[in-house]
Amino acid sequence: LENIRSLDPGFKSRVYEQFLRRDPNITKVSGKYFTPRNVVRAIVNMAGVDALPHNASICDPACGVGGFITETILALEKAGIKPYRETQDGRIETKFKLMGLDCEYDVICLAKSNFLLHTIEFFNSLSGAGKSSYQKLLADTFVWCHRDTQLGSLYHPASGQFDLIMANPPYIVSGTGSVTKKIKSVAGLSAYYTAGGSGLESRFLNWIINALKGGGTAFVVLPKAMLARTEKTLKQFVRQNCFIDSIIYLPTGSFYTTPVETYVLGLKKKSDEHQKQKDPVFCF
Repeated sequence: LENIRSLDPGFKSRVYEQFLRRDPNITKVSGKYFTPRNVVRAIVNMAGVDALPHNASICDPACGVGGFITETILALEKAGIKPYRETQDGRIETKFKLMGLDCEYDVICLAKSNFLLHTIEFFNSLSGAGKSSYQKLLADTFVWCHRDTQLGSLYHPASGQFDLIMANPPYIVSGTGSVTKKIKSVAGLSAYYTAGGSGLESRFLNWIINALKGGGTAFVVLPKAMLARTEKTLKQFVRQNCFIDSIIYLPTGSFYTTPVETYVLGLKKKSDEHQKQKDPVFCF
C-alpha cells in the first residue's frame, strides 16, 4: 500500500488505462465504453467541477470504469478541496454526490477498483468504522443497473436530479429497434423517452437532458453521425430544453476501439423551455 500511495495520481491513471487498453478480454466485453484519460480530464476541466457548490450532484449514466468520477476527485484535490472527510463517528461526508451507472457487473467492479486506486491514501487514513463506511461509499457511487441489462441505466428514468452530467454513452444504431420495443413494454418509459432518434446514444441524450436540473450542465461525447443525421424531433428536443454551449471536435483515433469521429456536446438545461438562446455556440 505504501508503494501505491507514493505514486503520482496521473501515473496511476496511465497505468490503469494501459491495463484496460491491452487486455483483450476486457476490451472485448466493453471497450467501447472507455474514454481516454486526456479526453476525460479535458471535459472535467471544462465543467469546472471545483467551482460547483457544496453538495452538488454529478452523474455519468454510462460510467464504464469510472473515469469521469475519479478525474473529478483528482481535480478537486488539485484545487485544494477535500472530496471526502471522516466524521468522529466513522461516517464519510462528501463534497459532492457522485454517481456512476453501468449495466455490466464486471465493469462496475473495475470502476470500484479504479476508485480505490485513486483514493488509497484516504482509505488508509480511515478508522475501522470509516473503512466500513467506505464500502457503502463505493456502493452508492457506482451502481450496477442489473434490473434490465438491455436498457441498463435507461431503465431508471431520472428527472431534475443532477447539476452536472458527463458521459460517453455507447454508440449503437443496429438493434435499437429492440431497445425501443423494450422501452414501450415498460410502464412509464414511453412517456419519458419522447425525443426519438435512431441510435442508442439518442436515448442516453434524452435521459441526460431529463435528468438535469434547471441550470444544470452536461458534456456528452457523441458520434459525428448522430449530429449529421436529420433526426428533427431529437434536435428540437435538445433546443427546446437546453442552451447549446459548445460543439468540440475530437480527432479521429481518439478512442482505442473505434475510428468513429466524435464531438463533445456542451449543454445547459433551461429553467424555462420558452427561453431563447442568444449566446453563440463555441465551436472548436
